[in-house]
Amino acid sequence: MISQQTINIVKSTAPMLKKNGQQITTRMYEIMGSWQLLVI
Repeated sequence: MISQQTINIVKSTAPMLKKNGQQITTRMYEIMGSWQLLVI
């Protein structure tokens, strides 16, 4: 079961994710790509 605190956090961050989701995802994949270079 998801706690009320978790529900509140998700609801409070949803507008920001809607507005900036593309930028967040792009940056996340940039960071993940650099980690891959360190592992190889």
